[in-house]
Amino acid sequence: MKQKIISLFALGLILAMGYNVGLSAQGKNDAGAPALSAIKMEDIKRDLTEFCDDHFRGRKAGTIDELRGAAWMAERMRETGMQPAGEDGTFMQFFNLSRKVVMPTTRIAIDGREFKVWSDILLIGQARNNLDVPTVYIGKATPEEVKELDLKGKAVIMETDYPGTNERGYFLYYHRYSGEVLAPYNKLFREKGVAAVILVANEYLESIWNNISYARRSGSTSLTGPRDRVAEGGMPVFWVHSSEREAMRNVKGNLVADIRVEQHLFPSVNLVGKIEGTDPELKNEYVVVSGHHDYLGIQAPIRNDSICNGADDNGSACMAVLTLARAFKEKPAKRSILFIIHGAEEMSMLGSRWFAWNPTVPFESMVAVLNADLIANNHPDSAAVLGCSDAHRSSNYLVEAVLEANREGPDFKLDQEWDRGDHQENFFYRSDHAPYFYRGIPVLFFTTLLHPLYHTPLDDVDHVDFDKLYRMIEWMYRTAWKVANRPERPDVIVRE
Repeated sequence: MKQKIISLFALGLILAMGYNVGLSAQGKNDAGAPALSAIKMEDIKRDLTEFCDDHFRGRKAGTIDELRGAAWMAERMRETGMQPAGEDGTFMQFFNLSRKVVMPTTRIAIDGREFKVWSDILLIGQARNNLDVPTVYIGKATPEEVKELDLKGKAVIMETDYPGTNERGYFLYYHRYSGEVLAPYNKLFREKGVAAVILVANEYLESIWNNISYARRSGSTSLTGPRDRVAEGGMPVFWVHSSEREAMRNVKGNLVADIRVEQHLFPSVNLVGKIEGTDPELKNEYVVVSGHHDYLGIQAPIRNDSICNGADDNGSACMAVLTLARAFKEKPAKRSILFIIHGAEEMSMLGSRWFAWNPTVPFESMVAVLNADLIANNHPDSAAVLGCSDAHRSSNYLVEAVLEANREGPDFKLDQEWDRGDHQENFFYRSDHAPYFYRGIPVLFFTTLLHPLYHTPLDDVDHVDFDKLYRMIEWMYRTAWKVANRPERPDVIVRE
């Protein structure tokens, strides 16, 4: 009997403690997150698993797969109860992408030997060109040595020891890497009238060759406009395999290149919805919550997987948009919330660039942008919010609000290194808040930062930290609630 009484006492103590904790948490939620209960883990797991299924083939921008994924997402947005805020009474805002693709009929030969584009030789850019020019091997000549050479009308063959600038091999920055290799030479080459450059791949480029090939063969994509046309001529830059080193040193004949490029239009789409605010005046202003729905499509296989499902990049942020919509539907704020899931982000933020200049709501009505990208990986207790440093700060109030929201909720240890103005990744300018920042709208960028699975087929649901994703979504919700209910708009720091 004595043991039974002790057990009952312990059970009562546990229940009482749970009741007190519940009261405390409920009071905290009422103050800073009144609809926190609408953030449900089962919703997040279900939706992310469906959205990042192989069925969507990686949702590459400018393909039917992106549009199929967008249609799925628009239906989920409708189910949250948000109202359409796109065009023509829908969740959609379509815009055209212009794709330039190097055609299979392109011919490249060096010293009479044919090189097949993407497998034998890589080509930077999509400019039409027709060359038949002599070659000259300059090896690892320095710029000072190059000044003494006669290079006019010739194809320069170079070797380089330039190291990989990103130890994790983010192959999409191959253009940036090539630019850095040639940076000391570009002006000099153009002054000397160099016709083309042939670079011999080093170990770094060789390690990511297949990834580059998969990424580049589908071409380059841009927004349409008066300057959007296929370039003609110029100084093409090629990479050949490291196994060609000896052959390149002994080239005697010409570079013959007939580079053919086709151009066509393809639609992409932004998804836009809203939850209307409760205040008669403030409901005409919007706090924007955003992410992007596209990813990278099919790439070179890694561990027998070639479909880039993008669970973290950026399915995680799409879940934040859907979940915040459910929360604000349950308990609306004074200001309206505008939910934007951008298209074609991986093509250099084309969807957000389009919306920032062609918004479906009055431009001046957007008071802040809370953007998320990669919010479900790395250490469970660390995260980052970019836009707080002096280099990137666009509103003092937004910084106060997001730091306070972190203290009240998830209490992450914040990584501030990536928000530095001199950080080598320049990450602040690489997601969908950037076009709004350029237009003078205050922004914050929620992220858990890059990781080894980034931009690979391994970014799957199996590698998502759902507990961390839940806490990131809570952080965004608490921040959005503060901004949406403050009587005054966030201040704007004007930059020259």
